[in-house]
Amino acid sequence: MDEERMKESWRKSGAGDNGSLLDSALSPEILRGERKTALMRLADRYRRFYTIAFVFAGISLVWTTNPIFDESVRVPMSIFLVVYFLACGIMDWHLHNKVRDIDIYRMPTAEVIGRAMDCRKLHLQCVMVLMPFAIGFVGFMIWLFSKELPALVGVCLGALVGGVIGTMKFREFMCDYKALRRE
Repeated sequence: MDEERMKESWRKSGAGDNGSLLDSALSPEILRGERKTALMRLADRYRRFYTIAFVFAGISLVWTTNPIFDESVRVPMSIFLVVYFLACGIMDWHLHNKVRDIDIYRMPTAEVIGRAMDCRKLHLQCVMVLMPFAIGFVGFMIWLFSKELPALVGVCLGALVGGVIGTMKFREFMCDYKALRRE
């Protein structure tokens, strides 16, 4: 399946009755999963992210018994992490559902693009809400381990590696949203 044929099918889907199906050559290929659309990749990515976030929320309960930390810090840290990861998971679950509700087969092209851009905007808003809490937690860990050089190095390296991986994943999301804007 070449790109020009896909573009032509996409243009046809938004023209005329605004509800026409993609041409018969493209539809089965997508339905069989041989080729994923940007929407499918976004939905899959959001599903992975909310699954990981919910697992991390459960694992965060372990911090209540971690002997490395002072007892006065354990429970608040665990509660913060559970709430943070639950918030991440709920946001990703909501975005997953919004992306899955976009029906490229029955919606006009303009509506598909509009809904996708609404999801992109919501994604960016979620990042803007969650990022200060993540940075604050890393700052708290740096303050907590300020007298322990090996632990401090571990926190800083973890933050650096997490930042690089997070940036790469963010760019993948934005590339899929950019692909949806193209006609």
